[in-house]
This record gives sequence, structure tokens and C-alpha cells, in this order.
Amino acid sequence: MREIKFRVFAVSKLGQPLNKFIYSDEFNFSVIKDYSSLRIFFNYLLDQEIECFNELQQYTGLKDKSGDHIYEGDIIKFTYYNPALEDDIVLIEFKEGSFGYLENEDNEFTILSAWSKELMEVIGNIYQNPELLENNK
Repeated sequence: MREIKFRVFAVSKLGQPLNKFIYSDEFNFSVIKDYSSLRIFFNYLLDQEIECFNELQQYTGLKDKSGDHIYEGDIIKFTYYNPALEDDIVLIEFKEGSFGYLENEDNEFTILSAWSKELMEVIGNIYQNPELLENNK
């Protein structure tokens, strides 16, 4: 069973710029076990007057080739074993009950867990590095 963890991108705290991720495992509980622990996470954000983008991003249960956790909203670079193939850069999403990404050519949803972690590298995220996706179109 995979770990259940979340993150939110915090824009500001007490009116001051913050622009960083806050992770649910930074608190007294290491894993979200139920709705009450998720509520603790949200209460912390409210108590600290942290303004966040309203999208909660979940950990996919997968790590990239460097051991970095892969979350929804991450931008992943796939480097293929065949040097004749160009690297792909994709945005990780949750759709159809799975984590994956939309293929550029046909807009088909591809499940992330079908790939070897040796091919995947987290190179950014949708909030801090949206230009990575624009360069891949």
C-alpha cells in the first residue's frame, strides 16, 4: 500500500510572500491516515494564515530516478533508453482513478506506474516552472 501524503503551494503567510510547498508530512503525523489528520493539516494552514492555491496535490506513491517523491502537479522528464527518441516533458495529473499524464499527440491519458523510475526525473512543478511545459509543445 502506498503512503498517503499531500502538499499545497503556499503563496503567502501573514501577508508576506512565501512561494513554497508545505507538505503534510512536515507535521506530527508522518502519513495521512484518515480525514481527521488531513483536517489537522488544513487547520495548521488556517491558523498560520497561509494563503494557498486551492488545489491539494497528492503523492503518487512513486519516486523518480533520484529518489524524489512524485506529486500531482510535478513536471517530469522522461529520458528513453533509445537515444533516437526525444525526451518527453509532462505534467502529472490524477484522472480516471490513476496518476498519469496526457500525451501531446493524441491527448490520451497514460498511467504513470507503467514507467520505470530510471526513466523519470522531477524537473519542476506547475506553480514554479510552468515555462517547462510551454517549451515542450
